[in-house]
Amino acid sequence: MGHQKAVLSLAKLCLELCGTFSHDPFDPHDGEVVYKTTPVTSTEELAEFVKDGGREQGLSLLREVVPLIFDKSGSPQESFLGAAMFFPGRLGGLRLCGYAANTPLKLTRDQRASIGYRVITPDFTLVGYNAVMEYLGSVHKEGDNPRIDHVRSLDYQTLGIREYAFWYADVRTQSAFMQSAARVLRAVEQVDGPEARRRFARLANDPAFKEKQKVLVSVFMPWKYRQEFTGVDW
Repeated sequence: MGHQKAVLSLAKLCLELCGTFSHDPFDPHDGEVVYKTTPVTSTEELAEFVKDGGREQGLSLLREVVPLIFDKSGSPQESFLGAAMFFPGRLGGLRLCGYAANTPLKLTRDQRASIGYRVITPDFTLVGYNAVMEYLGSVHKEGDNPRIDHVRSLDYQTLGIREYAFWYADVRTQSAFMQSAARVLRAVEQVDGPEARRRFARLANDPAFKEKQKVLVSVFMPWKYRQEFTGVDW
């Protein structure tokens, strides 16, 4: 296993351990995923663990991984989206901007009074860019969830926050994913200027980066979709 794949594989595991979902430990490839679980650990606990000066096998790799991890990932797809959008280019990520994951928005009393939900917790907040990103898995089509998502979108509009909400179809191939990322880039370049788009274009046209991106997908993509991804456009 090359270094990139080793880092990404450990990062995927840590995101699961810090997240609210769990793969079947006896059949992680083809087994069912359980959602709304209690996190096994947290990024804070992992950071404390790697402070120790031990030399156990793999500890140096974990020290490299810990700064990449975010808490409370709700699904394998959310982990993939966060990694693909925000991990560094050496690992196949676009590193679009600074972000916070699964962190409630800080709202004033007047703002809370003007929206339907007093607490809003985006999957990803683009820090400093007045934008958020949501991954909408199949559960968002069930029951009352479409109405809840609609109210949340209206709340974002009321607050003047740009929302980027992506379904599986929006990230299922390399070209679809890059088109989705280019949408998010618009919020970034409004703050960072044209250099943000030039950097994005350099990565998009770099064969070496595309290969790194494929490695990221091969590690992170939910197993039941892996053949579809690798067999189509990735």
